[in-house]
Amino acid sequence: MCFADTTHKFLIAAGLAALVLSIVFDPNFATDGAPPSSVPEPTTTALLAIGGVAALTAGLMRRKK
Repeated sequence: MCFADTTHKFLIAAGLAALVLSIVFDPNFATDGAPPSSVPEPTTTALLAIGGVAALTAGLMRRKK
């Protein structure tokens, strides 16, 4: 049971971190006012957000007792 609790907490923390990072970094790379620079592909941010949502979902799921 301890392993499941640890995994649950890790998945929630990783999911929240991925969502926050995708929100924080998106405006920095999505602006057109800056001179051209290397930016991640749009799919990178989308995959980070999807991964965060998936980890949150997996972390919030509980087995029926």
